[in-house]
Order: sequence, then structure tokens, then C-alpha cells
Amino acid sequence: MVREVIREHAESVENTPSNDDWRFVDAMATDMIVAVSDRLWVENTGHRTPMGQLGTFWDDQQEEVETMDLDDLL
Repeated sequence: MVREVIREHAESVENTPSNDDWRFVDAMATDMIVAVSDRLWVENTGHRTPMGQLGTFWDDQQEEVETMDLDDLL
């Protein structure tokens, strides 16, 4: 449930601009969410949430990425 809250908050920060009257509260909420995320990451990997990766977790399935074999170019 905690992971889902972190994911939803990260998505909200990306997609919904803050209301000017509540910007400080939004910033404080984000700081608290990042702290919880950091704690989960440290307990499981030994390091904090990677920069720009709030809402993702160490055991998430990675999408397949097409790669090129550059050895033939040498």
C-alpha cells in the first residue's frame, strides 16, 4: 500500500500543477514521500531513491530496450 501511495504521489507531481495557495503544503508532502521512499530503498538496496526515479522501485520490471551490437563497427 505504501508503494502505491508513493507511485500515485509521483504521478500527481508530474501531471498536476500545484495550487498557488497550497504550494508549500505540496512541497512538504513531497519531501515526506521522498523520505519514506528513501527509507524503503536504503533498507533494500543500501542507497537512496535515485534522482528522478521517485515512484519506481528496485524490483520493478524493466521494459525491454532494443540495443545495437557495436562490435561490428570496430
